[in-house]
Amino acid sequence: MNLKIDKKKIEVLEKLVNDIGIESLNCSALYVMEEYLNDEAILVNGELIGGRIQSHILLATHVYNESGELIGVEYSTQIKKEDYLGFGTFSQIVRVAKGEVIAKIRVYPILDPAWIDD
Repeated sequence: MNLKIDKKKIEVLEKLVNDIGIESLNCSALYVMEEYLNDEAILVNGELIGGRIQSHILLATHVYNESGELIGVEYSTQIKKEDYLGFGTFSQIVRVAKGEVIAKIRVYPILDPAWIDD
């Protein structure tokens, strides 16, 4: 079962997006069931548009419940500076405990710590 998550629950940290060198980051999200794990997950799909990045980056996705507690984190998507030509896409799955109510999903880029001295 996949259910779309209201776009109002997705917060993109635009200042960090712009500071990294990207003009725009757009996202959508779905609830997905991982039946073999008896967990739920959030699938976040997005696109990066415009600008230039000076270093390799990771996309961070944080998921919060109604109490403001951080209940899921994912940092698996890497965008390499030589591969980013002004447009890119990503897809991340963030596992959350079954029954958690999703209040907010925060998405933003960070410098990839494996390449900071590059």
